[in-house]
Amino acid sequence: MATNNKLILIGNLGDNPEVHQNQDGSSRVTLSIATTDSYKDGEEWKDLPTVWHYVTFFGQKAQQHANFYRKGQRVRIEGSLNYYPIEVDGKQRSIASIRGERIEAAPLPGSNKSSQSDTQSQTETDSVPF
Repeated sequence: MATNNKLILIGNLGDNPEVHQNQDGSSRVTLSIATTDSYKDGEEWKDLPTVWHYVTFFGQKAQQHANFYRKGQRVRIEGSLNYYPIEVDGKQRSIASIRGERIEAAPLPGSNKSSQSDTQSQTETDSVPF
């Protein structure tokens, strides 16, 4: 099934992934990812404030994510963006949530790869097979 709701994030894990057990016995894993954008101002690069994103993976492979990735590791997440209504101080609000579908190790920015095939083989090596 095709979807138009596709999200790709590349950033650093803010903490080790956390495993939670659902009432039905299935697992879910939550993790936080920090992203920081920058821009060039004249000759100088400036960083924008760090933005934190919270991602949840569901299903039987969620536990494998928790065992493979660690705090500080650079990762690439693919998933979808969802909004959930909540009430805060008597007012209705929407909270953004990312449902993770795929995670893999990501190269550091500015790392020099000699060719596209090197990049592909590195991604294949670093990617968890699920």
